Amino acid sequence: YTSSTKFYYNPSTGTVNATTFNSLSDVNKKDNIETITLALEKVSALRGVTYIWKDTKQPSLGLIAQEVEQIFPELVSTNKEGEKSLNYGSMIGVLIEAIKEQQKIIDNQGKRINKLENL
Repeated sequence: YTSSTKFYYNPSTGTVNATTFNSLSDVNKKDNIETITLALEKVSALRGVTYIWKDTKQPSLGLIAQEVEQIFPELVSTNKEGEKSLNYGSMIGVLIEAIKEQQKIIDNQGKRINKLENL
């Protein structure tokens, strides 16, 4: 058990709290950088779920790693017991690109509506 006003970890529940979580993201540490394509299609294939943790009986919501693995295998890791973990932080890039794709659709629909209104 580790606790302070800025960091808290309780191993019996797996709960970690901190003021800020930072992930290394410097361009100098990356190669083969490409924009995520078909993000909206891929996000649409994901299933957000609610569930109860078996060990703590606490309700939660999120994704199922095995389902995400079918679409984004690079976001899922498997430990030696076969349990899967999901890198939720890396989902942000996918969600941003999906929103941008969706905004293009909305903008195009707005332009078509404006054309019809001006007839």
